[in-house]
Amino acid sequence: MLILDTLEILGNPGMMATIQVSEEDIAAGWFREISSIDDLLDELS
Repeated sequence: MLILDTLEILGNPGMMATIQVSEEDIAAGWFREISSIDDLLDELS
């Protein structure tokens, strides 16, 4: 299933654009490390 999932992602232009933006954000330092579920829940609220 992993290969099929990978091909599905690679074949989806919208998903690839989202990944590109995410990579650019990470390279620019625009991210926060999430180390616990509490951190994640705090980010979502």
